[in-house]
Amino acid sequence: MSGDLELARDLTRVVRATPGVQDVYMAGGVLAVAAQAVTIAAGASDDEARVRVGRDTVSASIAVASGFSAPDTLRAVTAAIAAHLATVDGDARRIAVTASRIE
Repeated sequence: MSGDLELARDLTRVVRATPGVQDVYMAGGVLAVAAQAVTIAAGASDDEARVRVGRDTVSASIAVASGFSAPDTLRAVTAAIAAHLATVDGDARRIAVTASRIE
């Protein structure tokens, strides 16, 4: 579990550093985000791990900055996540990136 938390932190930093990303939101559905907020409040997780890392899937939710193409930014984030996973994780995971906000 701590490995997944550290990977989530690393991937959050990778996503934030991608050109066109204005912000990174907690990924997942309403229940998943609520559960993550509770674990942050309880001190069991932290706000710097906004990318969700599952056994088979990595999910990220972003805001696209003004002046950037949303589809291009989504592709760039997906590529950045894939590149990072290739260096640290031998398992193939599905990557899901959503634009929750476009500035």
